[in-house]
Amino acid sequence: MRHDETKLDRLMPELLIFHETGPIEPDVLNRIDCPILTIRPSMAAGQLEAYWAFRAKPDVCEVRIEQWSDRGWSVLDRAVLYLGGTDNFATYPYLQLSTGLPLLKRQIEMMLEEDVYDRRIE
Repeated sequence: MRHDETKLDRLMPELLIFHETGPIEPDVLNRIDCPILTIRPSMAAGQLEAYWAFRAKPDVCEVRIEQWSDRGWSVLDRAVLYLGGTDNFATYPYLQLSTGLPLLKRQIEMMLEEDVYDRRIE
């Protein structure tokens, strides 16, 4: 095994989904040769946002599906979790998952359709 090779390099994944991980260095993400998705904000950040939403009643709280590229994370899809601070930090994880997972599923299905289409062209 090369010194800089990781388990991910050996597995050769077709898609990676990071959820609730700590920061990953951009050079590590740039070495991975497949799409990388994540759900934002993280649960911890989302619960903090939900706490302040409960206190300050901001206009919108949303969940996003983001993809890594050579320019960093970019938003692929988003959905509103709640308006006007109607949630609280106790229910936030359930709202985030019930809203974010269908968005993630849609992105995966679109990637699979593109992959099938690309394979038919070859």
